[in-house]
Amino acid sequence: QENLIEQLKNGVHALRMPVSTRVSNGAYMVMASLAWTLKAWFALLLPETGRWAEQYKIEKQKVLRMEFRTFQRTFIAMPCQIVRAGRRIVYRLLAWNPWQRVFLRGVAALRSPLRCWPSSAGKCRAPITNRDITDEREPKQRSIQPERR
Repeated sequence: QENLIEQLKNGVHALRMPVSTRVSNGAYMVMASLAWTLKAWFALLLPETGRWAEQYKIEKQKVLRMEFRTFQRTFIAMPCQIVRAGRRIVYRLLAWNPWQRVFLRGVAALRSPLRCWPSSAGKCRAPITNRDITDEREPKQRSIQPERR
């Protein structure tokens, strides 16, 4: 807990008050704490499976314990050229760093769809959809109109 407070205070400067109004300073604090949370989510989404599972687990723990300033320099401030080629957007990484392999594994994990949600029994259950959320209101009646030919 103390390390989290220290990181929020000195790493992302969440307790710094750059503006003179209280609402603006509150918004700044929320944005800074969201940046810290995104760092933790990125680390938790890194996969630990495959041939190098032990090494992946160690890297995941390192990213999870990484200070925000180091995370920012390593993953966020990575020089990149964005090129539109045909109907795609290509991201060209212009510099190499030792964490680039972890970054690309994280990007691949973010791009892949969630397979299932873990349940309390350790087994996977189907992901939550909008149909699973009950609505207090009555469903609207839709009128079906015949197709025009």
